This record gives sequence, structure tokens and C-alpha cells, in this order.
Amino acid sequence: MANAFREGWLPKRRLYFARGSAPRACAAARAAARVSRFPHYPPQRASVRLAAGPPTARCCASRLSRARDAPIPMPNSVDMALEIPRGAARRRRPVPSGIQTMRFSPFRSTSTNSACALAVAALLLPALTGCQTAPKEETPAPVVANPQPKQEAPKQTNTSNMSGAVSMAFPTGDAATSAVLLEKLVPQSVVLGQNFTYEIRVKNLTGMTLENVVVSEQMSPNFKVASQAPQPNMVGMVANYAFKNIPPRGSETIKITGAPNAKDAISCCASVTYNQMLCASTLVIQPALKVAAVAPSEVLICDEFPVEFTVTNPGDGNTNDVKVMATLPQGLVSKSGNSQVALEAGMLKPGESKKVTVFAKASKTGSYANAGKATGANNLSADSNTVTTTVRQPILKVGCNAPAERYIGRKATYEFTVNNSSDVQSQSTVIETTIPAGLQVSEISDNGKSSGGVVRWDLGTLAAGASKKLSLAYNSNTAGKFNTTTSVRALCAEAVTCPAQTEWKGIPAVLLEVVDSPDPVEVGNTTTYTIDVTNQGSAPATNVKVAATLPPSEAYVSSAGSTTGTADGASITFAPVGVLAVGGRVQFKIVVKGVTPADARIKVTMTCDQLKGEPVQETESTTIYQ
Repeated sequence: MANAFREGWLPKRRLYFARGSAPRACAAARAAARVSRFPHYPPQRASVRLAAGPPTARCCASRLSRARDAPIPMPNSVDMALEIPRGAARRRRPVPSGIQTMRFSPFRSTSTNSACALAVAALLLPALTGCQTAPKEETPAPVVANPQPKQEAPKQTNTSNMSGAVSMAFPTGDAATSAVLLEKLVPQSVVLGQNFTYEIRVKNLTGMTLENVVVSEQMSPNFKVASQAPQPNMVGMVANYAFKNIPPRGSETIKITGAPNAKDAISCCASVTYNQMLCASTLVIQPALKVAAVAPSEVLICDEFPVEFTVTNPGDGNTNDVKVMATLPQGLVSKSGNSQVALEAGMLKPGESKKVTVFAKASKTGSYANAGKATGANNLSADSNTVTTTVRQPILKVGCNAPAERYIGRKATYEFTVNNSSDVQSQSTVIETTIPAGLQVSEISDNGKSSGGVVRWDLGTLAAGASKKLSLAYNSNTAGKFNTTTSVRALCAEAVTCPAQTEWKGIPAVLLEVVDSPDPVEVGNTTTYTIDVTNQGSAPATNVKVAATLPPSEAYVSSAGSTTGTADGASITFAPVGVLAVGGRVQFKIVVKGVTPADARIKVTMTCDQLKGEPVQETESTTIYQ
């Protein structure tokens, strides 16, 4: 320090002095330096309580870098140079009675002891961070302001005998910006040799837990400790009170009991250390995926069946971008015609499940195994179980039994046999057969209905391997070949048909009639034979030929009719009639003359293609008289 004085740079620094050993003096000086920076004290002037001491006090200097440090009051009217920032306001606080505010002028000295003699034991530290109890003095004023009014006040104890209270906020001195508040409650005066108790309160000013809080109390040499709560860790004259943690806004109280063993002011100084950790908590989650597949065990080939996937998040965190990839086996396609389908499930919360479905359709019968794979963010994936669906199809057969020929006027009975040859029942089974024009339905079995030229049977469900027989009867008034088509269909079954044909034939029934007029006839006179050929059958008669033979008592005169007649002696032949329709009639006439009296008989014959065997014959008797 002597060198510092000699070098002449001390005028712009501050010196703080305290009575006692060198370490205590240094501690007091450092504390004074800190308090000089507190905003609670004007930077231009500050009053501090001091007490004089013996000239043997040691000193310690602290160089301060802040321009606004407080002036240092010194005892014994020693002046000290003070640098005041230019333009700073100069305010004065009233100095309490009995307190001297000193200034120290720059000087040079070659002796450290002489410099120390100038700093006669200022009891500065008790006024700043500790306690100072001196008989017949006023209660020490707190160096640092108490916490802000809105903050919770420390828990009070019975302080009826404790009129001295000092506090300091660490580390800034301002409770609003500090983490810990130390507060001391000490008696104003005590009696030599008698026990007294003082308290140290430590409060957490923050909203976070303070870890490893240690309050260090420098015991006064003239103070004999009787008890302490809690028990400290003593290191020399320093008691270290350790608290593992103090919760947000929490506080702890230290009680120290002892007695003064010398008639000197008891000076004790406290400091605090702590670990204030900034902790951030990150939730560790483990999302997961699980997927289960469900599909019908059996469907029909025409069914569009669902394959449903239930995807679940069994984890404890959200799973994003969840999708299920369904790969359909060969033979199955989705609605869009694809065999691979991506099903979006989005985000799954913990424990949440969603169902996604792909609708598939088979192109052929068989068994199909379906499975899916679920994926999500953070490379999550899960495979589903495999579900097998058997695709079946009803197989129907129909048989038709119809007569190949029928004569007009006779009914033809058609028989149908429907058979389900598959291993699955056929549902909504229907059989229909057409009614050809010209045929009339006369009978229908099993409650079949005829409507719109169709006969229909609704069979409903036909069990696997079952069969059903049905029948109906047709009639026809006309000859010809008639074709019918019978079809059978059912749900998901391929329709099957069977054709049938029946030829209805007619029977030619040709009637031959001969009538004479007049009858009887006198010899020499004529009579006319009228020949009628009528088709009374159900089929046309073709190549119809008529011929007549006259008796000897008659002579041919002339002939006429539907075709031309030719006479050859007693025989008359008419040209053939090509077609004699059903119900048709042709007529022929022959004129003859009576030659001799007789019971004359004319013989007429008729043939056609449809007549087999002997021709049709007809005779007519005519009486010829004289």
C-alpha cells in the first residue's frame, strides 16, 4: 500500500478501513465497496456509522472501478480525496448524532504502519452485512433496503428484545434483482456474561429452488457460543449453516445463543453462497403403434367386402403422420382398381385408436390373405395380423325337357330342373322362360306367374347342392316350330340358360261331297253333279286331285270348277289343286245326260299328298226314267 501511495494513483481510488485483524479489515473493506454500489445510497454522499479504535488497527485497501462509488467516512477528522462524476447531483443525508463524516486527502508515506494508523479501526462491516452491538449506541440501521412490499415478509419471531435489524440482498443488493435476502435480528445491548439470542433469516427471493445454500457467520472473538440451531460446520471462527435447498419464496431461520466475554462491541458478519440452477424439464415420451386387421371370413364373388385396420397408439406421446399401407393379394383390387392402398390416419394421441378401411373385390373365387403395415413419424412401424377371406360363388345349372313335336290341339308339357352345384347357397334365385307368339300357356307349376310373355318362378334361396323341378304346358292353334329360352339367375351367380323347341303339326282332314241336281232325270235330259272338296283338318292339303267315272246310263256333256276338267270316255279328271288351306274349299261341276233308264251311280275320287293309302271315294245315285 505504501507503494501505491508513493505512485500517486490512490487519489482516484477508495480506501475502506476496519478495526481488528487484517482478514477482518479486508472483509469489511470489501463489504463497504459493495455497499457503495447499492442504489439505495446516493453515489455522491453516504453516511456510515463509525467508531474510533486504537491506533493499532490494521487496514486493507480495495480499489473500486465504478465512478459512482460512495464517499468513505473516516474517523479522527482525516480528509480523503473524493472524485465526484461531473454533472452528478450532490445530495446530502443528515448525519446522525455522534457520527463523523471524514475526508481523506492524498498523501505519500514510506511506512505501511503509518498508513494503517490513519485508518483507525472503523467498525464498518457491522453496519453493512453483520451486526455490531455497542453499549449506549443507537440501533444499527439496515444497509440494504428490505424486499419489495409485495414480497412475502420473513417469518417473524419474538423480537421484543431485538431492536437491531440489518438486511442485505445478494448478489445485487436490490431485493428486486437478487436471489437471497439475509436479515439479522440482534439486541440493542446485552449484559456482559449473560446469554442472549440473535437470529439470521435467509429467504429465497426467486421463483426457483436454491440449492446448497450456505450461510457463513464470522463469530466475534468476544462472543462465546452456547447453542446454535441448526448445528453448523465450524471452520475456525466461521460457522457454516448448510441448507440443502430452499424452495421458491421459502425461508430458513438460524438461532444463535451465547454471551459476551469481554466488554467490547460484538461484531459478527454473515455471507451467503448458493447454487441457483436454471432447470428445464423436457418430457421424454415414447409413442408407439399397433395395428389389427379384421375382415369377413367368407364373401360372395360379387361382394365388395371391407378389410378394416384399427391402428392404436399404446404409447405416452402423440404419434403423427400415421398411415396404414394395405397390399392386396393377386386377385383382389380396391375400388380404385389398385392393389396397394395407403390409408391416412393422421395423428394419434396416447391411447387413441382409429379405424381405416379398404374395400376390396375379388375377380375369382378362392382364399385371400390380407395384412397391413402401419407407419408413423419417428420411424415408427407395426405389422398387422393376417386375416383370410374365402371368396365363393354359387354355380347354377338348368335343364329343359320339351317334346319335339305336337299336333295342333294337343298340349306340350315343358319340364325344367334347376341345380345349385356349388358349396354355397344361391340367394334370390329366379327362373324365367319365354312364351313364343302363337303358343298359349295352359298350366304352370309351383306358383309360377305369367306376365309380359314370360313365365317366372321366384325360388329364393337354393341350398348348396340342392335342385328344384318346375313345369308348364303350352298349346298351339297353328302349326309350326316354336322356340323357347329358359334362364336361371341368382345373387353373385352367373346366369345360365337352356333353349327348347317344339314343332306343332296339323292333320289335313279333306271332306269330299257330291250332289246331283235334278234327280230324277228323264232320258234325254241332263243333270249336274256338284263336287265340293273342303279341308276340315289342321294342316293344309297339297296337290289335291279330283277324278270322276260316269256309269253306262249317262253320257258326259261338260265340266267346270276350280281347275280344268278333262273327259276321256267315261272318266273325267280335274287338274290338281296345289294347296288347299285349312278350312279352304274347292268346287267342281260335271254335266251329264241320261241315256237309258237306270239307277245310275257316279263315282268320284280325291287324293292329296297328306293322304296315305286309298284315295277318298264318294258316289252319287241318280234315277233315270223313260
